[in-house]
Amino acid sequence: MFVQGEHELVWVLAGIRAARAPDRVRLLRRYAAGARSAARQNSVWQPDCMIRAVTANLGCAAPSPTSSQRVLAARSWSSKVRSEVDLAFLQEVPETLIEEWVADGFVSAKPQGRKYRPRSALLWRSELAATEEFALPTAGYHGSYVSSARLHLPGFADPVVCVSFHASPSPVEQRYQDVWQNCEQDLPPERHGGGRDSGELFDADMVVATLKLLARTHVVLAAGDLNECEEWDNVHDENWWEPLERTVTSEPGELEFPVRRLWQGERRSLFKPGARGYQLDHVLASPSVGGRVRDDAHVDGSWTEEGVVAGDLSGHAPIFFSLDE
Repeated sequence: MFVQGEHELVWVLAGIRAARAPDRVRLLRRYAAGARSAARQNSVWQPDCMIRAVTANLGCAAPSPTSSQRVLAARSWSSKVRSEVDLAFLQEVPETLIEEWVADGFVSAKPQGRKYRPRSALLWRSELAATEEFALPTAGYHGSYVSSARLHLPGFADPVVCVSFHASPSPVEQRYQDVWQNCEQDLPPERHGGGRDSGELFDADMVVATLKLLARTHVVLAAGDLNECEEWDNVHDENWWEPLERTVTSEPGELEFPVRRLWQGERRSLFKPGARGYQLDHVLASPSVGGRVRDDAHVDGSWTEEGVVAGDLSGHAPIFFSLDE
């Protein structure tokens, strides 16, 4: 293995021996994959005891004059990041790019429901986790905006339902509310945040309702573009975020915002001109998972408005976070 020295190799072997029997083979494969990846990039592999994750809206769904440039930028970013993460929550990702991740040793969650132009993807290293069959109960509503799988992650006693989500910014039309109810689910309560859309249901409400539903019977780790943030309310003197956050955390033991808790608020992840410091991208988790999120979570510091305007970057900066195994 490509480790720095004798002490690191001893650490790796000790970690494998200490793991639960079902995890040992996966850990050995994971460490071997890390060594191979480092060898391909002519770098030194650093073994660790954490699961490295990223959430990123790649901005490749909406047609624009820079669409082809955005796809090339997303491919370039992905080629660099794949060796740095074990678990990826991606939104607005082209099908061809998912295929590239899979060709590089990742597994993609099976699509469920209707296919829309925006496609979310959940990807994980094949050696990271075993999977179970999983049917998202509201897949008929979300379709390709949400991607999910139930994974046996190293160090977790119970399977974790992982969800990559993308909430549309528009109010939910009646026909889609009917689709939701066809999934045998009650509509979530409307928020009265102010402005012309006060009292409307938004897709973020539906995403949160789905995650709350899952959290009642599963351990959950979800990340993606929620299209909601507290800073919007601060700028526009409205009140959309507080009732949404209250809904997420209203029942103890169900869900929390672990990265937001560690940051003690929001950090800018939207770099479209005029975004004014908005963080639309969020991580939600069951407390048993959220408690393992490390304090090294960060927004990719290379993002700029200039790069977004030029078409070299998505409007959303990736957020990297990691979990102790």
